[in-house]
Amino acid sequence: MRGGVTAVAPGSRVSEDDVKRACGIFSSMGRCVVVNERYMDAITAISGSGPASWL
Repeated sequence: MRGGVTAVAPGSRVSEDDVKRACGIFSSMGRCVVVNERYMDAITAISGSGPASWL
C-alpha cells in the first residue's frame, strides 16, 4: 500500500548520507520528508503518532 508518511528531523551531527539512508528505509513504507525539529510537535499532533528516536 505504501500509504505512510515519515517525518525525519536530523540533528546537528547527522550527515546527509545518514538522512538519505534513513529516508531510504522509511520510503519502503511510504513517503519520507525531512523537516526542522521545531515542526515535530505539530506533525505528531496531526498524525496522532509519537516520534521515535534512533541512537
